[in-house]
Amino acid sequence: MIDYHTHTWRCRHAEGEVDDYVRSGIERGLKEIGMSDHFPMDLLGFPPEDICSMPAGEISSYAREVQQARITYHGQISVRMGIEVDYVPGGEKAITSLLDMEDWDYTIGSVHFLNNTDVTHAKNVDYFSDRSIMDIYSDYFDLVRDMVISGIFSVIGHVDVVKKHGHVPDAASTAALHELYIELARLFARCDQVVEVNTAGLRAPVGEMYPAPALLGELVRWDVPVTIGSDAHAPHEVGCRVGEVVDLLKTLGMEKVVGFSSGKPHEIPL
Repeated sequence: MIDYHTHTWRCRHAEGEVDDYVRSGIERGLKEIGMSDHFPMDLLGFPPEDICSMPAGEISSYAREVQQARITYHGQISVRMGIEVDYVPGGEKAITSLLDMEDWDYTIGSVHFLNNTDVTHAKNVDYFSDRSIMDIYSDYFDLVRDMVISGIFSVIGHVDVVKKHGHVPDAASTAALHELYIELARLFARCDQVVEVNTAGLRAPVGEMYPAPALLGELVRWDVPVTIGSDAHAPHEVGCRVGEVVDLLKTLGMEKVVGFSSGKPHEIPL
């Protein structure tokens, strides 16, 4: 199978070299592995205290390492060169221009920040005590919608990672939350936007993959194309619980997922 979301030491909050991840992918029987370290946040205007990515000066070195791994392990596994980019509202032109720095096989767009606060970081859990969970979710999904409409990214990463630390709406909000899910799924379908099924949430306090089961159900219902990623931050996490995702997708009636090469999607049978 595939794993299209992995990080190395370069993001400054993971460990291991590109080769370590690729060899781990081979050991786990993956057909394709995508490296997707964090795009330099200094180029996107983030202040130093919020940066958790490779610095701008390392992007060409990162690209060369991935390209060399593609050659070294040819015939054993397909290595794809990707990058994960924080979506910055209003910065679409700048992001598009910066992404032209390298020939990426694919790009992952992600939302981590709301009102200049990284809502996925444990240090900011107090952010959820000042407003209703549904208001925060609504703001978060508004940014996801803007990101999709921008048309910049191959993949939408961990689409509901806002729940990472267990902040989920209560039962009284179930209907309203499901309406947000339907709106998102319809938008993804209309834009033919690939969405990632990410297993990292199973290793997080929330104990649930991204997207939530109800949202994944809507993605299937609206025939939204998906890919798979572990969000590995260490080589031993490569392919983590990807088999469970494959089994789940088959149960839901999906027959294929999406991979990428030279910026173009291709189908991978389940």
